[in-house]
Amino acid sequence: MKKAAGIIGMVILFGVVCVAARALPDYKYQETKDLVGLVKNASVLIEAKGEAAFPEFKKEGSAWKRGKLYIFVMDTDGNFVVHPDPALEGKNQLELIDVNGKPIVKTILSVAADDADNNEGWVYYQWPEPGTIFSSWKSTFVKCVTAPSGKKYVVCCGLYNMKMEEDFLVRAVDAAAKLIEKEGAAAFPALRDKSGQFTFLGTYIFVDTPEGVEVVNGGFPDIEGKNILDYKDPNGKYLTRELKDVALKNGSGWVDYLWPKPGETAPSKKHTYAKKAVYGSETYIVGAGAYLDERDTEIEDIVGQFMVLDLKSGDKGSGIILRETKNDIYLASPDGSMEVSFPRSKIANIRKPTDKELAKLKATLGEQDNAKKAVSTGQ
Repeated sequence: MKKAAGIIGMVILFGVVCVAARALPDYKYQETKDLVGLVKNASVLIEAKGEAAFPEFKKEGSAWKRGKLYIFVMDTDGNFVVHPDPALEGKNQLELIDVNGKPIVKTILSVAADDADNNEGWVYYQWPEPGTIFSSWKSTFVKCVTAPSGKKYVVCCGLYNMKMEEDFLVRAVDAAAKLIEKEGAAAFPALRDKSGQFTFLGTYIFVDTPEGVEVVNGGFPDIEGKNILDYKDPNGKYLTRELKDVALKNGSGWVDYLWPKPGETAPSKKHTYAKKAVYGSETYIVGAGAYLDERDTEIEDIVGQFMVLDLKSGDKGSGIILRETKNDIYLASPDGSMEVSFPRSKIANIRKPTDKELAKLKATLGEQDNAKKAVSTGQ
């Protein structure tokens, strides 16, 4: 390791990015932040210039159309007014479906019409990536805006094979819980429907009763009707009990455990969001989770060792504690490239990171990992 003289480079500043109307979720991946920002900026342009903004979205190499990232726009009747595919632009695409029969445009319009969620959200469908004949998952962020003419438009932008964000799971579970609270058990077929909005990017909705009976499982239908309250994962965790506790005691929350991916039997690490839903006298635990890849697991392990030193000067030292002596504490940066000593006389407090600090750390580690991959592949 290289010895550093001070705390420069070890102090991580934790911030929150906000927009005027609504705080943005703490997205983990930069590609997600860029995509959402592009849609929001395009929406502002339409609100200011109206239909006169459309030609700008079609310019090759512009901020609105570069590579596989492009803005497309439709009106609320399903007519594509801006789209790079001539076969789609200028035509009504209300009946457009993906390979699973999912109604793409109808789903986009439905999500954009939800006033409770600021007329914006995510839609997932399978569509051939340009230059290929095979369909891949496309995640599209959509937002409804009103032009100066008074006409409403839905602004969209999507990417193929995006990594799962916590916000994707929260939105899906919230929508499923809302449907259950409106329809009760009559909502269950919609939650299982693979052509619906609740199956995407390898995830699915499950629903449990407080007694532990799995009444819906979009990924493992054979489990439905079985009581899994006492089921333990390979590490001995009573996952159904923990999901129940976090939902019923806190209203919602996160639980990590081991569970197979659909079509597999070997367990994988899963990060799951669960929420309480009530319909009449019935209470349900609604959830959905994402499977973590090996690098995500490594990042989680690193984060678990991370500590924050609040210094008397008001600064912060952040890293993994390597060793401690009577007079000093030695920290290592998460990637192991730097070691820094902190005199105990200058430390006011030693603590675990806050949730916001952890989210910032995970995002930073993910971005560093992506940068290393780009360098190694010459991108």
